[in-house]
Amino acid sequence: MSKKCSCSDKRVKSTILRIGSFLFLLTIGIVFFSSAQEGWHWQNPFPQGNDLLGVEAIDANTIIAVGKHGTSLRTTDAGATWKSMGVTTNTDIALKSVLFPGPSTGWIVGSLGSIFYSSNGGTDWITRNSPAGTRNLNGVASGGGSVGFAVGDSGTIIRSTDGGLQWSSLASHATANLRSIFFPTSTTGYVAGDLGTLLKSTDGGTNWFSVPDTSATVRDFQSVYFRTRDTGWVSGSQGVILATTNGGANWVRQFTYTSTTLQQITFNSTSAGFAVGGRVIVQTSNGGTTWFPSVLDTVNTLRAIAFSDIRKGWIVGDNGETKKTTDRGVTWTRLHENITFDLYSSFFIDVNRGWAVGAEGAIIRTVDGGNSWIRESSPVTKSLRSTFFISVTRGWAVGDSGTLLATADGITWSQMPVDSPAALSSVHFPDPLHGWVVGQRGTILRTTNGGGTWSMSPPDTSRPLSSVFFTDSLTGWITAIFGRNSDTTSILKTTDGGAHWSEAAKDLRALLGIQFVTPDTGWAVGKFHRLIKTTNGGTTWRSQVTPFRGTQHYVSLKFVDSRYGWVVGTSGTIIHTTNGGEDWVLQSTPTNRLFYSVSFADRNNGWAAGSNGAILHTIDGGGVIVIPPPPPATYDVNHVGQSKPNPFIPARNPFALIPFRLRIPSDVTLKIYDVMGRLIRTIDAGTFSADIHDEKNGAPGWDGKDSYGTPAPTGVYFYRVITAEFIETHRLVLIR
Repeated sequence: MSKKCSCSDKRVKSTILRIGSFLFLLTIGIVFFSSAQEGWHWQNPFPQGNDLLGVEAIDANTIIAVGKHGTSLRTTDAGATWKSMGVTTNTDIALKSVLFPGPSTGWIVGSLGSIFYSSNGGTDWITRNSPAGTRNLNGVASGGGSVGFAVGDSGTIIRSTDGGLQWSSLASHATANLRSIFFPTSTTGYVAGDLGTLLKSTDGGTNWFSVPDTSATVRDFQSVYFRTRDTGWVSGSQGVILATTNGGANWVRQFTYTSTTLQQITFNSTSAGFAVGGRVIVQTSNGGTTWFPSVLDTVNTLRAIAFSDIRKGWIVGDNGETKKTTDRGVTWTRLHENITFDLYSSFFIDVNRGWAVGAEGAIIRTVDGGNSWIRESSPVTKSLRSTFFISVTRGWAVGDSGTLLATADGITWSQMPVDSPAALSSVHFPDPLHGWVVGQRGTILRTTNGGGTWSMSPPDTSRPLSSVFFTDSLTGWITAIFGRNSDTTSILKTTDGGAHWSEAAKDLRALLGIQFVTPDTGWAVGKFHRLIKTTNGGTTWRSQVTPFRGTQHYVSLKFVDSRYGWVVGTSGTIIHTTNGGEDWVLQSTPTNRLFYSVSFADRNNGWAAGSNGAILHTIDGGGVIVIPPPPPATYDVNHVGQSKPNPFIPARNPFALIPFRLRIPSDVTLKIYDVMGRLIRTIDAGTFSADIHDEKNGAPGWDGKDSYGTPAPTGVYFYRVITAEFIETHRLVLIR
């Protein structure tokens, strides 16, 4: 006797058939993770601009540098070129210390208890289980042979006895944050940390005891180095260096003639020693008897120093700063001359030619798509807030104290007289003749002769004006910020070339940028991830859903047409739409810098400019990515099995369980992506034993919701299982 299919079952089967027909397309690849040439990449500072916190010289040519935002760099030609090692994709992790006890084996430790291991000289890295939990690890050292140590916050000391594969906790009996560890012999080791903490071990690190500072100089110590078992130094806050010649029984303060915090101390010979911190290097040539400081950098804090031999050494620091010596530290050369002042605005007229302006009147120019930048002579030292060009030669820049600059050749700039001393914030030209500038105190300037002369428009408001945009010589909009906390915006509109302005709409957030692609369609962005769109010329606005919640601020936007647009803001934020803002995707960036400006020459070629000279560039719109088809989901081939049930119907099953097999114990993370490769959920599943974990043995699962608890719609999804042993991706079908 046959059964009749219910209507709901028919709908499910119909959905399965539709999705099943789509799966064939997926077997040839879908949008997912980028290759090395895709997405956003550094153009300035070069090779990258994140703060570097640690450096290790494996040999005279091979140098490793690590830092904030998961930054990991490697050079094999003594610093001429650097490549990312891709140690971690978690940009919330700061990599703080790196050590290679031999040419092949290396360790990196960092925030959130992170430990990474390499067995091939830094070419590849794997995550190791950390007994530190989420406590930051600040320093790593070799104990000789296959023994390694790391120290961290809240008195953390951990040890490995198998070359860094497995780590275990040790009792330090300290509560302060520990910053540095050093073993001059296999049995004797020293630790330095905050609140004057100094520890010593004489049994290979098993037991630790205090060797207190007898000089009565209680400082936060940052670094420890011992030349022999008993002779060593510590450095720290307020320029302190302490020395001992009897294994820490007594410490003597050595004068450095600086008050800056000395982040790291080292010696490259029995007599020559160095300590770096702030913008100075402190050196001794007589074994530490006397130290003398010298300023090495006028901008960047110096964080770490390492020597490969007696002559060659490297220093790293903030904004990606890298210096090198080849003469025993007598002179230091900056490897890359980078721009480090804030850049508030950028403009590209085509894929090759562009400009950026910023703090202290800075103007820079490129003719090769940003691969190199030329700093032009500026007639002012006031910060420049906005720039706009109507051709490869004619452009303007505006800024503080009524500054209005013009160029007729794209190279030389002159100051234009204006009647207002108020700070100017935005400039825009809809055509070669008509232009507008807005600023503080309701300032509106207008030109009708291509910038030859400028006149004040009658102010309809005294409010600060943050942005201006015109679609033609008559129709334009201005954002005017007001309110007790400057947290509300009036959107003003004119249809007669600025003769009259009226309030078209009001928004309860401070809006910082506005753009229209037609007289009807436009967007505005502002504080607290505010992003709104209008399709009727600004009369009404609709809030658009973006990937952010909380206190992220959107600062600037750029649409190249009615579909393709980008928004940039705080914490390295770049979001992108390809359908006029109906959907926004968070794009991956290699930094958490504040971006003040975004500029695109077309749908593919774009630049984001921001704090401390940050310039990122993309040649594919910020990331067009392809995932290869996943292999069969069987334990014979892979570590991860097919999710169960599949298709996943939340109305029938609360979870799609994801089985996997582990050969070693590991923390497990699940990441869920939609069919466009957008990350919609991260699940920290916990720590699992070496075993098969399926529906009978605690397999983790996905409940079909995104990171905000919103049910994901019907479709094809990808689940990625991340462990210390493997990373593997498979697909599932979700049916509502």
